[in-house]
Amino acid sequence: NFMWHFGWGAIRKGFDLVVDTFARHPSWNLAIVSKVQPDVLKAFSKHLALPNIQYYGWMNVSSPGFHEIVRNTIGFIAPSCSEGQSPAVATCMQLGMYPIISRQTGIDLPEGCGMYLKDLTVEAIEEAVNNMLQLSDDEVKNQITTCQMDALFRYSRKRYRDTMRSHLEKYIGGEA
Repeated sequence: NFMWHFGWGAIRKGFDLVVDTFARHPSWNLAIVSKVQPDVLKAFSKHLALPNIQYYGWMNVSSPGFHEIVRNTIGFIAPSCSEGQSPAVATCMQLGMYPIISRQTGIDLPEGCGMYLKDLTVEAIEEAVNNMLQLSDDEVKNQITTCQMDALFRYSRKRYRDTMRSHLEKYIGGEA
């Protein structure tokens, strides 16, 4: 089971690529947890009617329903073409899902953990998912743990606050 989880801007964030990929692979399950524009939902209605693709809409990441989906999900796919630094990707990593992401998400993966997509194509997503599925359970678990620990530190509110305080002190001087 995999997840596609973003905010608004489905096509820019690879919704079409991920849905097309999972439509080709009925044994792979996809949970779409995002608010997707009505015109995009209509255009992909046949894909969304497939038994292996579930559209949940937007859910609060702290809700029991969201955590139930996460408990049954091994990884997430984020083929975004444009992000500053994706909060959705950071959140999925913090929650312990295996990352298959584009470099354009603005998220740095720990060395040897998770996967960057080679291209923003259905074929690149297929290749990455197949490569992940070929890893041993222990290897996947180790990579997820490393990514999760890194994300819990790197993208924490405390680290953000400390970094911003340091920058402010550097540029305006004194205590911030």
